[in-house]
Amino acid sequence: MHRYDTADIRVEGKTIQLAISWRAEPHLTLKEVNGVPNLVLNVTTLCADLFGAFAEYRDELRRNGEARDHFLRTYRETGTVEVKVPAQVAAWKSIVKDAFK
Repeated sequence: MHRYDTADIRVEGKTIQLAISWRAEPHLTLKEVNGVPNLVLNVTTLCADLFGAFAEYRDELRRNGEARDHFLRTYRETGTVEVKVPAQVAAWKSIVKDAFK
């Protein structure tokens, strides 16, 4: 799970926030917003990089039997996450309300 807001980063007492850009701002650049430096994460760049990493990993799995076996073992160990915190249960039910009819 993650937070609904990004966590600020503090380096030697200086706060840096994260900002999201879809296309306009270059990836991993600094932009000052209301006097606070923001590290820009460009979603388009992140997605392209992620898809590239998936392609590399797919190729590695095709070439390397040991890596493929490790992937299958690890994948089988993942399971269902049980949501138990009442506020989180309510939030999930509101998002997927049609599943609870």
